[in-house]
Amino acid sequence: GGDERQPVLGRLLSAYARDGEVPAEEVELEATLTLMDLLGAGHDTTANYMTFALALMAADGAECLARAREDRSFLRQCLAESLRLYPLGAALSRVASEDVTLGQHRFAAGTELLVSPYALGRLSTEWEVPDKFCPERERREECPSYAPFGGGRRYCVGAAFAKAQAEQVIGGILKRCDMYLDESSLPVAARLSFTLRPERPVTMHV
Repeated sequence: GGDERQPVLGRLLSAYARDGEVPAEEVELEATLTLMDLLGAGHDTTANYMTFALALMAADGAECLARAREDRSFLRQCLAESLRLYPLGAALSRVASEDVTLGQHRFAAGTELLVSPYALGRLSTEWEVPDKFCPERERREECPSYAPFGGGRRYCVGAAFAKAQAEQVIGGILKRCDMYLDESSLPVAARLSFTLRPERPVTMHV
């Protein structure tokens, strides 16, 4: 289409302008607020993702950091394992579009269901030593319980960008800096706010 190459803001303005429910004088405001939400959510989630990843790698020891510095494949494994333990979307809300049976439970269409990638990533029936940070864990991405970005049609649209950004940023930091985790930041733990975020400040010595 003609607007496929438009910047995000331009496409938002066009979309709101075509939607007769939004008065013309409010189109710019609505588009601006939506753009702020997109930028805020993307920045918040990716920043927390990288914080958890660096903290877990540093807590695992200098050898883990040194290997990730030289081996980009191992760095990607560390990032994937970080997402298993601390998926930023720790709980996702879905509405059943039709009657559905899950295990021994049956839910009617319209039922709101809560899915937790955080809980799925720590199931003892799916993962060996589920609470352990293990970058070289086998068949992680193939496991149905590995869903840090959700799944299906509602899969996070920013997943590829977040993973690429984290790899580039953390790879660059490791190339330039030697670091270790301050003991005050241990153990690495999380709390749920807008997204999953570190429970306490993460202090790194560089």
